[in-house]
Amino acid sequence: MSEDPAVGETVIIKQNGIEVFRGTTNDAGYTGCNCPNGTYDIYAYKPAPPNDTQSAQKLGHVLSAPETVKLQLGPYY
Repeated sequence: MSEDPAVGETVIIKQNGIEVFRGTTNDAGYTGCNCPNGTYDIYAYKPAPPNDTQSAQKLGHVLSAPETVKLQLGPYY
């Protein structure tokens, strides 16, 4: 798997099944969300759904302070 940044990837953050953020990664592979403390499900897709061919997820992530969350896209499907 590549360590290169995933540019143009769609990131979706949900809390209790409700989408609270959707963004696209920049040239460095980052997008930003000012989410309050809580528990979130984080999804990344490339390209954007429903045409995605790669994805990653981090379920039940507890956010209690500002941080960077790294996701690595899985193989093509």
